Amino acid sequence: MEQAQPTLHMSNHNAFTMFSSGGHLRLNRRVRPKKWPFLFLTFLLLCGIVWGAYRLAKNSSLDQIVTLDTAVPAEKIKQATLQERLNLKDPYLSRVSDRIRSGESLSAALARHGISGQETFKLAEALRKKLNLRGIQPGDVFVIERQQNPQVAAVVVGGSAVSNLIAFELVRLDSFGVPTRFRAVREDAKLLANENLTFNVTQIETPVVKRSQAIAGKISSSLYEGILYAGGDPTLVDRFSDVFAWQLDFYREAQKGDGFKMIVEARYADGRFIGYGRVLAAEYNNAGRQYRGFYYESADGQLVGTFDEQGNSLERSFLQSPMELTRITSRYGQRFHPVLRKRKRHNGVDYGAPTGTPFWSIADGVVIEARYSPTAGRMVRIRHPNGYMSEYFHASRIAPNIHVGVAVKQRQVIGYVGTTGRSTGPHLHFGMMLNKQYVNPAKQKFPAGKAVPARLVKNYLSKVKPLIKELNQIEAV
Repeated sequence: MEQAQPTLHMSNHNAFTMFSSGGHLRLNRRVRPKKWPFLFLTFLLLCGIVWGAYRLAKNSSLDQIVTLDTAVPAEKIKQATLQERLNLKDPYLSRVSDRIRSGESLSAALARHGISGQETFKLAEALRKKLNLRGIQPGDVFVIERQQNPQVAAVVVGGSAVSNLIAFELVRLDSFGVPTRFRAVREDAKLLANENLTFNVTQIETPVVKRSQAIAGKISSSLYEGILYAGGDPTLVDRFSDVFAWQLDFYREAQKGDGFKMIVEARYADGRFIGYGRVLAAEYNNAGRQYRGFYYESADGQLVGTFDEQGNSLERSFLQSPMELTRITSRYGQRFHPVLRKRKRHNGVDYGAPTGTPFWSIADGVVIEARYSPTAGRMVRIRHPNGYMSEYFHASRIAPNIHVGVAVKQRQVIGYVGTTGRSTGPHLHFGMMLNKQYVNPAKQKFPAGKAVPARLVKNYLSKVKPLIKELNQIEAV
């Protein structure tokens, strides 16, 4: 009779191997690895893959919305016009928002979203009637609306296969950040005839609300810092200084304790502040002298300018400064010559500014010199009426088409700041001569522009008086 063999029961966690040695049973235990750490790591890996795919999709476009609401009956959508379908919750209509990328044209952006060459050509053809496509910039937002499923889309539009691009919209911002939408919608009549594909383009302006706002303050170091401290911005600094561009050079004449006031247009779009507009009224108190200026535009648009309280023009034949105030970064040595290392008479004003900063002619005139000099560097000299001449030294480059004999206009850019010639840093040397003798521009009496004509004086005063009253009530603190 065979001897019964012992029975070993295997547990879920242990495996046994039996060996016979010297009449004894020897049991070897082998532990099975636990599964939960492996499963947990796998779960984390899958989560990472899903998250990475989500981020990639999100970065590829600003916003992607596909309307899948089937609450609207298909028959109602089928019977609706194209514009009505765009307003309905069409279950097959998708809207994708994106931005023009750096170095990308509109056609390249559309191709990236699968829009055919024919559709792109017809769309561009329609858009050109409303805007210059070359002006499209990186960052401009566009929206593509199309049928998600071409087969179902064919049923929706009447049983014929059509292209899936339904509408396109481009959003552009102006210098104030106000959006303008250019919306192109495919014509209903052309849906069933792709060879005559046509888009209708409409330009949709965002309403801008203008509110007058008072800003005032005193100067501790510069007009620039004073206006920014009072709540303005660099653009407003230039607009305020432009009011008195013919009376004051704020770089040279602004003093600590001077006060300024202004009533300015604050612009809002969709309830959002988008920047300052025109300076409607301005006041500057400089060493006991008061300057005031008011913006005025006649009803017919024929007269536009800045005038004083009586209607006399603030504009003159010569500006006081050859560049924007906000471009000036420092006062360059005006008494001690930084190269010769000695005190030397300085026949002009040095404006410290970054290389490449544009500067302009202070008045109408004719270029009499445009060349390089070992001391003045790249230089321009301009002859003006009544014996005046202005000079501009140390330019990094002279503006195109500026050469001897060329006529220039007031505020026309003639060169760019540099440090050529005898110079230790980027700046513009500006000087003025009268009958071949150097003079101080601030002490010259230049003829004024035309005053408000008699027929408009009553209208002018009716608009200015409320502004004068408001200026009087503002405290410059």
